[in-house]
Amino acid sequence: MTSMVGRFFKLLYGSEPVAFRSALSSEQAIASLRAATRRPGFRVGGGSAATGVVSMHMVELKKETPFVRNDLKPYFVGRFRMEGEEIVLEGGFTLSWQIRFFMTMIFLFLAYFFISTFSLLADYPDGLWYFPLGPVALFLVMLLNIASFKSMAQGDRKYLSDIISKALA
Repeated sequence: MTSMVGRFFKLLYGSEPVAFRSALSSEQAIASLRAATRRPGFRVGGGSAATGVVSMHMVELKKETPFVRNDLKPYFVGRFRMEGEEIVLEGGFTLSWQIRFFMTMIFLFLAYFFISTFSLLADYPDGLWYFPLGPVALFLVMLLNIASFKSMAQGDRKYLSDIISKALA
């Protein structure tokens, strides 16, 4: 059973490890995955697509849907490695490092705000008893937002996994 702190860190920093195996040569696997994905950038129309960077040392993919923005969608981050005669794409689905950094700063600010409210309680013990509830409420709203946006993007994992599996088959 995981603690609440452990679930919080898993929600924000957790990664879902995954590996894709291929009987193709490394050059063929990279070329096939590169052909199945597009370079990142603004596209109009054409539906959803897997976009990102594909090279031997770094694979970074995300699902882009025109006119839809969800910064809490999962990214696939991984790298190719040789395992005997097979090439294996190992990595995981996680949030972008920019979002994790931004959320960390927000939660650190909320922790500071929560702790600093107690100094106000020391100065005004009778009048501001409800003041620490503000950062707690903001913390809960942020957790709810993160969880809801991540749940809206659950189909992105399956979409990216299907694209990668078909490209490496």
